[in-house]
This record gives sequence, structure tokens and C-alpha cells, in this order.
Amino acid sequence: WVIERGGWNGQFIYGNDIRTNGKRFIADVSLYRDGAEANAHLIAAAPELLEACERVIAHRAKDYLENMTEPYNGLVRAIARAKGEK
Repeated sequence: WVIERGGWNGQFIYGNDIRTNGKRFIADVSLYRDGAEANAHLIAAAPELLEACERVIAHRAKDYLENMTEPYNGLVRAIARAKGEK
């Protein structure tokens, strides 16, 4: 996902839309809120963060990180939340 400045008070986040072979609107983040720049960067990085977390989970499934139970469980919960699962 990418950030583009737009309008008079915002940053827009776009992703690829494979259905239309173009860009798709994801979010609008107002520049007039505290932490807006950081929020926009976090939203734009979400797909990569999710993929990285899922790789850690897959690696953990191979029992390489047995001493990481709570951080692992935290990743599982965060991924479920990001996917809208309970």
C-alpha cells in the first residue's frame, strides 16, 4: 500500500486492485490529528506487517522458538484481529 497526499487536510492510502488492474482507495488519514503521519505509515505497512507475522507463526510451528510462547500467542491474537476474526 502507498501513501499519497491529497485534498486540503489528508493523506490517502491506496492499494492495488487486481479486479480493475488499478489502484484502490484504502483509507483517508487527516493531517490535523496527533500521530497522523505515524498512523498513515502504519496503515500503509499493514500488509507487510501481517505477512511478516504470519512467517514468524509458520516458523514457530516448526518448534524453533519454544521459549517464545507468549510473544507467539500475541502474534496469533493480533493476526486474528487484523483479519476480523475473534
